[in-house]
Amino acid sequence: MNNVNELNIEQIPSSSELLKRAINQALAQFVVVQIPDNEPVTEWGEPLPYAFIADEAFRLHQHLLKPYPRHGLNNNRNQRIFNYRLSYARQMVVCTFGFLAATFRIFHTPILVYPAKVDKIVNAAAVLHNLIRI
Repeated sequence: MNNVNELNIEQIPSSSELLKRAINQALAQFVVVQIPDNEPVTEWGEPLPYAFIADEAFRLHQHLLKPYPRHGLNNNRNQRIFNYRLSYARQMVVCTFGFLAATFRIFHTPILVYPAKVDKIVNAAAVLHNLIRI
């Protein structure tokens, strides 16, 4: 069992370090994302990087926001506040995607079209989502 591809993922507990390494290796090998340059959030603000929201299972990366470990939060109020706000943001993303998936069934399965069409499908769904919510 020298290769990650030979592992039976269902037999490994989700909290296992081996599973976390396998997930991180898979992401590093197969996910290539072009992240835009830093941009200011307001006219007078300093440029901030784009980032993905993740949970504890992923290793820290320049464009990945993950919560501080729970065992070290006892005395650090700022870390607890950061974790709370990150959790709230993550929950908003989950709820929004849940609404999109419930409304537009195409998000229940892999979208098997060219990447340019995927952009159009996702953008159209976002526009329709905003119109439905008004």
